[in-house]
Amino acid sequence: MTRVLRVLSLLPAALLAFSPLSAASAETPPRVLNDWSCRPSDARPRPVVLIHGIADDQRTWREIAPRLAARDTCTFALEYGKDARTFHTLNGFAPLTQSLQEVAAFIERVRQETGAEQVDLVGHSEGGAIALALVRQLGAGAVHTAVLLAPPTYGTTLSGLVGFADGIGVRQFTDIALRELVCPACADLQPGSDFINTLSARPVAVPGVRYEILAVADDPIVSPGGTASFVDEPGVANYLAQDIWPGLRLDHGTLPFNSVVADWVTDRLTH
Repeated sequence: MTRVLRVLSLLPAALLAFSPLSAASAETPPRVLNDWSCRPSDARPRPVVLIHGIADDQRTWREIAPRLAARDTCTFALEYGKDARTFHTLNGFAPLTQSLQEVAAFIERVRQETGAEQVDLVGHSEGGAIALALVRQLGAGAVHTAVLLAPPTYGTTLSGLVGFADGIGVRQFTDIALRELVCPACADLQPGSDFINTLSARPVAVPGVRYEILAVADDPIVSPGGTASFVDEPGVANYLAQDIWPGLRLDHGTLPFNSVVADWVTDRLTH
């Protein structure tokens, strides 16, 4: 039990690495989000749905959302995955089956209210995994493009927490503790979970959908950076940040609100 508690004591640091909320604490959600009167144009026929990562919220999109709106793109985002285990205060902690249902329902609302047949998705970290899963569920008829920032396509080590638990022989106990007491989503996102096994089963990509995946080479969360995210299948373009911007320091948690990355995401959706 002492070993299990030791592993769980490392979880807060692992989650902060996922999402440095303090960096966004003074921000407010972009005002351009969720204008339900917005109607797609012939030039921009698809609304964009933004899906944040674990412990994040709509403030994550303070760089990307205004850029999309400036290019006349209807832009929407939700906050999902609140769970009783964290007193319904933290986003993205709920079992991924619950989060998938919430995000799918939101996408359907966007399609219904805007009249758009298809949407584009942007997902960061856990949100990237959710986007991958939902493209499979909804198909090419509902999703045109998925832009994914460091998605844990093959699972995440939770900043080394998984390997540490394996190394001291308590993985099965910490998995139960995560799922039942603290963070069901963390358990779902580990390599070898039912969710990750299904997500990474080939073919991952849906024919007719365009995928753009960006990863960080030295990512300690979704590692090894690149190969833990990339999908080597038709219709998927994989990019390492270091190849696009040599010398630029990027990290997993702040990818969505890095201005250079925000420009890149916007260009992928509006070029």
